[in-house]
Order: sequence, then C-alpha cells, then structure tokens
Amino acid sequence: MSTGKSKTASENLSFEQAMEELEQVIDRLDSGELGLEQALNFYEKGIELGKRCEKLLKEAELRVQKLSEGEGGNPQVAPLEEPGSRSESPAADDDIPY
Repeated sequence: MSTGKSKTASENLSFEQAMEELEQVIDRLDSGELGLEQALNFYEKGIELGKRCEKLLKEAELRVQKLSEGEGGNPQVAPLEEPGSRSESPAADDDIPY
C-alpha cells in the first residue's frame, strides 16, 4: 500500500466513502491477523482517512455557518457552538451506548 497513492485516492472520497473505508481499516486492525508491516500500512491509511473525514466535516460546518439565518430571514454568519459548550445539560457518561 503506497502512501502517495492512497492519500490521492482518499482525497477524492466523499465523507460516507471515507468513513466506510475507515471502519474497514479499523476492523482489519482489530482482527489481530495482520503482520507488523501490514498493520502499519493500515494504520497509516486510517490516519489519512480520518484527516479526510475531519476536513469534510469542517467544510460542512463552514457551509452551515454561512447558511444560518438571522432575524427577518436575512442570512447571517453565526458560529456553531463548540463541543461541550451546549446550553442544555449534556448526557451523562452512563447514557453513552458504547
């Protein structure tokens, strides 16, 4: 698995495609059936896919900010809340299903 080749390939994936591939990479790594070199290659690919997903999520966040509407229906840029700064109380750790 060549780093340059997989990086280029991951740059063309949609968010859903990158997430699906990332899940497959994680499954392979979790299987424990890979040799060291293969595991390192899969780990590297997973990092690239994770970065692709993060980039696409940031782009989507910017689009949402641009599309937010203000009073009177006029579009306005409004920053999204940072994780952990929600006004309603967050779910307790016990409520997380994993």
